[in-house]
Amino acid sequence: ENDSRMNRLLQCWLLCALVITTGTSCAPDANRSTRVHLAFLDIIGIQDKRVTEGVLLDQLKAYTQSENRFLRATAVRALGRLENPAVASTIEILLSNPAPEVRAEAANALAQAHFAANGSEALQLLMHQADIEHEAATLASIAKSIGRLKLDRRLEEMAVEALINMSYADGGASPGEVM
Repeated sequence: ENDSRMNRLLQCWLLCALVITTGTSCAPDANRSTRVHLAFLDIIGIQDKRVTEGVLLDQLKAYTQSENRFLRATAVRALGRLENPAVASTIEILLSNPAPEVRAEAANALAQAHFAANGSEALQLLMHQADIEHEAATLASIAKSIGRLKLDRRLEEMAVEALINMSYADGGASPGEVM
């Protein structure tokens, strides 16, 4: 119930910010800004409905392909919030997105999508991504996501070892945001 209240409060705050920003915008392409704001609210609305199939889920997946990196990150976060491993394939694609904030949200979303399920598939994907990731903040999201997964004892030990290895970089400690 508290989470629901916090979500509603966040939505109200975001709506107020949207109204204020839209009302005071004097940018030459204000329509673009308005489209982004409306798409953001659409994503949040779809997320709030906790859809599992159909047109709204397809629409949410389509937002992950937006030209706007903020919308891509928001859409992949929303997919994760559905806590549905069936959407993991859409999330997985975004682990290799050019925008680091989208990759970070994809890592979080992958762990969230497997919240109530076995996280072994997500572990493999996240460990592979950790091996190739070069942005410290994104690597930190990957590490946090690995730590959130439900795993059997053998995979849990593998995850712990991976997290320890991630805490070292080039013979020394990793950057603070990874730690």
